[in-house]
Amino acid sequence: MNGCSNTELVRCALGEDPGEADLYLVDGFQDWCNSLRRPAVGEPVRMVRVSVRRPDDVLAELGVSKVGDCWYSSK
Repeated sequence: MNGCSNTELVRCALGEDPGEADLYLVDGFQDWCNSLRRPAVGEPVRMVRVSVRRPDDVLAELGVSKVGDCWYSSK
């Protein structure tokens, strides 16, 4: 992904408390506005339920003991 060979996608949201959350997906050009908050866009938005997991739990499950660069969006 993005030219990195040591990257893995995990289908969940990251958060302090495990559980579920609503993920809002923009259907259209502004799909970069996907968020856990309903985005204010002029395009159709749909909601899906996603699991929320603690970052430490996900990293432990993947066997990752050291993290170099990490990117996240905290909207």
